[in-house]
Amino acid sequence: MVHLFKRLLRTGASRDAGTEANTQPRMNEQSYQVADNLIEQHGIDGALDAVRTEIATAHANGDNYRLSGWREVRRVLQDKREAADNPDTVAI
Repeated sequence: MVHLFKRLLRTGASRDAGTEANTQPRMNEQSYQVADNLIEQHGIDGALDAVRTEIATAHANGDNYRLSGWREVRRVLQDKREAADNPDTVAI
């Protein structure tokens, strides 16, 4: 798990800095890669459980940097779950 997180933290560049129509920056590409790797290893539910554990650990340690990264991965996982549960949404 730490190895995946190190990959997440290695780059600070986001997928897209945003556009005029959408000023919200997109999540880091590494967040998507970490999420995909966790899904491959644990399935979507196991991946979310693993990320929840990492979030709790980062929070308990006061490590806001890691906390932010893991929250980003959690958001990707939640979006992927929602897309899988709702066939009318566009897959991520």
